[in-house]
Amino acid sequence: MPPWERPELGSWLTDPTKLVLYDGLVAYDVDRLSRDYADVGWLRKWAEKNHKKLYIIKDRLRWPDERDGVLWGVAAERAYQERQQTIERITRQLEAMRNAGKLTGRPPFGYTSEGEKYDRRLVPTDEGRMYVPLIFKHVIEGWSLEQVATWLRSEGVTPPLSEGWWAASLGILIRNPTYMGHRCATVIVPPDDAEIQDGKIVRYRYVDRWVQKPRWVYGKTIHRCEPLVSAAVWKQANEAVTNRTKRGYSDPAKRAMLSSVLYCANCPDSPMYKTTPSKKLQATCRYLTVYYRCFGRGSHRQSCGNMVPLDAVNAAVDEIIAATFDVPVMKHEIIYGNEAEIEARVEEIKFQIQQLGSLDLPDEDYDQELARLRAERDRVANLERVPDRVDLVPTGDTYNGVWQQLSTPERGAWLATHGFRVTADKEHVTVSQETGSATLALEEKPSHSRTRMLYLGKCQCGCGIDLYGVNANKKYLNGAHAAKAHRRRKSQAADSELYQGLRHTVCSRVKGPAFPLCDEHMPARGAGLVGANVPGNPRTLKLLIAFRAIQRRVERNSQSDISRAVGHQHDR
Repeated sequence: MPPWERPELGSWLTDPTKLVLYDGLVAYDVDRLSRDYADVGWLRKWAEKNHKKLYIIKDRLRWPDERDGVLWGVAAERAYQERQQTIERITRQLEAMRNAGKLTGRPPFGYTSEGEKYDRRLVPTDEGRMYVPLIFKHVIEGWSLEQVATWLRSEGVTPPLSEGWWAASLGILIRNPTYMGHRCATVIVPPDDAEIQDGKIVRYRYVDRWVQKPRWVYGKTIHRCEPLVSAAVWKQANEAVTNRTKRGYSDPAKRAMLSSVLYCANCPDSPMYKTTPSKKLQATCRYLTVYYRCFGRGSHRQSCGNMVPLDAVNAAVDEIIAATFDVPVMKHEIIYGNEAEIEARVEEIKFQIQQLGSLDLPDEDYDQELARLRAERDRVANLERVPDRVDLVPTGDTYNGVWQQLSTPERGAWLATHGFRVTADKEHVTVSQETGSATLALEEKPSHSRTRMLYLGKCQCGCGIDLYGVNANKKYLNGAHAAKAHRRRKSQAADSELYQGLRHTVCSRVKGPAFPLCDEHMPARGAGLVGANVPGNPRTLKLLIAFRAIQRRVERNSQSDISRAVGHQHDR
């Protein structure tokens, strides 16, 4: 890894605010700085550019120093060759151990290593015997990897070399054949293309996608161990993970405007991400409002439930940037003092004093020149020193001007790069930066700018009018068209042969005087049969009650419903 990319050293080499806190780097040997001669050359140029010094204790090297240029190159080449030899030696030793079936590398979760050096083997742990079979079982049952991770965190199970469980780490665990007793070697999948910089591969292309790390697959078995699950269970779990619906590729062009810069105002350092309505909600909801939602922080991802409308927050941030941050864009720049020049001049005079004896001057001239150089050395060393400092200098642009020129997906990353932080809750949005801060109240009723009008077909009353709307259950243009369809269905049902046959059946079963079942003699809708002009025969009374119930259903339902209802009454 290059020095400028190391987690602890990188910021000290690139951050202007840290560069002014020290004078140079000290290492015992060149390989402690880097074992790549290209990186050593970069460090030498970096030291000259930033007025820093490099010291190597073992070889007594320093930089900047023109006399040691060749020695630096030799030391860098020696460190590089030593690195190559070490890599070759270790690779050869590991390959010999793999061919002998010995264990190499760290054991996965649920296993530990036992045995003598160069003859170690994998042995299951008690924790692995308990939880690994349950992990595979839950995956086969349909649990998502995130649900399994949440369950493991609740059980207090911790993975090796990590603080908590994640869906990605569980996916690697499920695909690892070690759990069915076969520890396999990893084989790099040859890429379709590769991007090389400074002799190193920095990106790999597989089909039409570029990635920073090469893809790999499991190869031949290099070590046998006790399995924690059977081969059949391992296969079922892998098929369950492989056949699940993937979320798919996330298009950067569709990224939310405040992605990576918006945080919840109610939770400490909890990010807020865009939530998109499901397809079912998009088809049935009246308004398709997209929200930013608090997602929580840490391994448990506990959210407070804070949700704010995306369009309202974006508009508020746009208004705040235009009103408050129409100021010059500032950047940190190192203003160098004269310390480096003074020290360089003193070192040059010292070197001239050392070389004075080799000039073979007369004693008088030697004494005069030595006195002059010493006086000049003392004068330069006693000059007033101005230390390096970091100042904020304008770039010639304004924050609002650059903001208006950026596209929506680019704005969030730009805000984060320039030190902005946006917090939001249901009532306010705050944009803060070292140059200032501003808060704006959100509207109580966000605008529904994302309403979609869907084509729902023809009006079912028979008028032939096209229906449009956001409610997929809409069948009629309005209430008048619905009433029209209801009257038509009622008329068709009353004139049907089934309806007339039912009236004849009831009349034929009535004993006593003629009782025509017409609308004049039937009880009014909503009224009971008490007091109506009906016979006192209990059997006839039951028939009339059943007929009235069917008559009411006729008024509400279609012809098919009538057929089913009459069949049920005849069975009775």
